[in-house]
Amino acid sequence: MKKVNIWESGVSKSTTYINDVDDIIKYIKESKNISFSVIDQNGLQDGSITTQLVDIVNKNAKEQNVEVTYVDGDHPFFYDQFDDIYFSKEFFDKNKAIILEAIEDVMFNQDSVFISKYAYSDELVKNLCLTATSICFDNEIKVPDEVKKILKRNHINAYSYKNGERQEISSNEILGQDYNNVISDSDDLYIKNNITDLENLKYIPKNKTIHIDQINKFKLGIELSEDYDSLYNIISKLRENGQHNKVVISIRNRNAFSKSKLYNSDFDFTVEGVDIEPYKIDDLKKEDELLDLMVRDIKNANYSPFEKYLAAYNIVKKFKKYLENSEDKTQSRNIRKLLNNDYMVCVGYANLLQELLKRLDIPVYEYNVLTDTSYDKGFTLEEKPVELAGHARIILYINDPKYDISGFYVADPTWDNDLLDDYYNHALMSFNKTSQEKRLFELSKEDIVMNCKSMEEFSSHVNFLLNRYKKNQFSSLLNKDEKQKETNAIKSLVDIINNILISLMPEKYLELKNRYSTMMEHDDFDEVYNFITEAGEIFIDNLGKDVSIDTVIEAASVVNKDIFGFDEEQLNEYKKDLLDKNIKMDKIAFPYYYDNNINIKK
Repeated sequence: MKKVNIWESGVSKSTTYINDVDDIIKYIKESKNISFSVIDQNGLQDGSITTQLVDIVNKNAKEQNVEVTYVDGDHPFFYDQFDDIYFSKEFFDKNKAIILEAIEDVMFNQDSVFISKYAYSDELVKNLCLTATSICFDNEIKVPDEVKKILKRNHINAYSYKNGERQEISSNEILGQDYNNVISDSDDLYIKNNITDLENLKYIPKNKTIHIDQINKFKLGIELSEDYDSLYNIISKLRENGQHNKVVISIRNRNAFSKSKLYNSDFDFTVEGVDIEPYKIDDLKKEDELLDLMVRDIKNANYSPFEKYLAAYNIVKKFKKYLENSEDKTQSRNIRKLLNNDYMVCVGYANLLQELLKRLDIPVYEYNVLTDTSYDKGFTLEEKPVELAGHARIILYINDPKYDISGFYVADPTWDNDLLDDYYNHALMSFNKTSQEKRLFELSKEDIVMNCKSMEEFSSHVNFLLNRYKKNQFSSLLNKDEKQKETNAIKSLVDIINNILISLMPEKYLELKNRYSTMMEHDDFDEVYNFITEAGEIFIDNLGKDVSIDTVIEAASVVNKDIFGFDEEQLNEYKKDLLDKNIKMDKIAFPYYYDNNINIKK
């Protein structure tokens, strides 16, 4: 068998041999290389091949009946194209102290380090906890339990590899994120409410503002309920620790939040996600007191559900005249601001009605449509091009046997806003009626998916929406396959269905959620289509029928009789005048609904 010293054979020109200890120390410090192995002259470490380079060379050498010598007395170490350093055992034993000193100097200047079994000591690890954030241990190192405790206590990301798989020893994550991020110089820290170990809160510096976002208990594309108990526990633990950090929590349902233990605690914190801008909890409570006061008499009155709804509708549609603040549009939209100023637009009317109805336990859902505003200026479609604008309104679910009303209806207090006269033309619109409005230019996705009288019609509307979602995907998805586009479209459709059900029929949502909790985790969409079908059946079964203007005026008169103190004669006169005005306005607002004079020629 032929014997070859690799350093003189030219087998691997990228391998560099050094034979002076000063040169290797200089290389370690300049390259900041701390990865090394100790091998015998044949490239073996403890009888096994340890490097890709040695593996390749030995394989080729064996095929050619060649025995390779990697190190000898004159060439005791080398580094290869992978920048790993290899020492002969004799050389390493002789110069161990100086080599390890150089390597440890480099370690203490790095965040992430690798500790070879030849360099390991308990003392080294303890010292590295002061400088490093991540330590990878040679898989042959058996880290003592006491050292593991030190690593965990100092939030060091420590691990090793066994058979190619990462073996965790400790983590540098607390509160679901990197420890360095928690103690960074940033003034703000963002955490989730699903903290499993509240003791970790003590590591948050006392000067940070803590923002807590919510991972919700029930999830199927979107949130159902918010976990106020977890938020309470987090703030409670902070205060128990003497940590008086400013805390900002995120909520979406202020009515549900007002019933929580956290809301009724004496903790000082800030709420965001309500009316866009953050609230101090005391300010939010004062505002809630005012909103509760607005519906107090309605709750105490002996009204039917529809009458209670109209009483709240009265308050909103006459709250103030429609007026925008062009310099600060939040003044006309945020409840916090519009309660105390002269401004209010469609979003404000919808927001206020939504909050009042929630306090009356009437399910409600806010959404947006596109309308043609050229009509507002007295023009007709033939006289002026369409001018489009977004417009906010709500969908409510109401069930009132007294008036034979049950199902989903659309309400728009903005378009009934009049401080002198009483109009109810947009108080309870069926989807059939609202689709024939004069000013409505484009049906929303809610209109399309909910306005169906049969499964055949629902299927047609669903396919229309899916195709629209596919076409409207971002340009970055244009080159993606049809399966990906279909998946994205279905997810968009599921999201809108979920939103509607959660707001208007949460019990039905929970039933579907329990049956189809994993439906979006599979490539096979059979379960998804079953979910969509069941949702369609719910929409069809609860599609509100047309309610005559006479019925609406009858219920409104019951409410207004109490407000104005009418006797029977005054009430009858009021009802007649109210009915005349509303019928006239109804024909103006819904001309296509009343137009029966179209003749189709054969």
